Amino acid sequence: MKNLNLLLLYLLVCLVAGLAPVYGQETEEFDELQFDKILIAKSASKSLNAKFNIAGNSASLVKAFGPPKSKTIEFAEMDQVNFTVYRYPGAEISFYQDKVIYFRIKGPEFKVMAPASESNKFLIQVGNPISQLKTVYPKSYKSLNSDGVLFFLLYNQKADKTTKKLIKTKLEPGIGVFTTDGIITDIVLEE
Repeated sequence: MKNLNLLLLYLLVCLVAGLAPVYGQETEEFDELQFDKILIAKSASKSLNAKFNIAGNSASLVKAFGPPKSKTIEFAEMDQVNFTVYRYPGAEISFYQDKVIYFRIKGPEFKVMAPASESNKFLIQVGNPISQLKTVYPKSYKSLNSDGVLFFLLYNQKADKTTKKLIKTKLEPGIGVFTTDGIITDIVLEE
């Protein structure tokens, strides 16, 4: 319910501010991230296992970070479905049918590792200046809105079975990086 309220609040802010939702914007205005290349990692951990690929399931989340501080089943009235929310200090990750549908990183305990190139990942972390993203993700940084929110579009990529060509499919959810006074306060995946 809380996630649904956040989504409704976001959409209302977009309408009031005269902004189009992320998925309505042209791709050229935002950097794109490959969904299955995005990781959430514990900030203080040196362990390679303390990383969660957001294309993973709830078992891989618990394997990476251990048992959550709390786990609840919530009901989305609009969609008439139950989803499971795993809460850790500084992070909340929601699953529907054992797939990530939402996450919110709200503290420095976790960071998002996003693809910056084929072999490199860039760290996005609460408490860091948003200006760190300027050279790595110039399109999204240039489109930083007046509310201090930077957006990324997401896509999946798979090889066609017969032609072996890579097929890129745009996804509806996006990632928003929220700021106050130029400092990252939240990193959110939502539809």
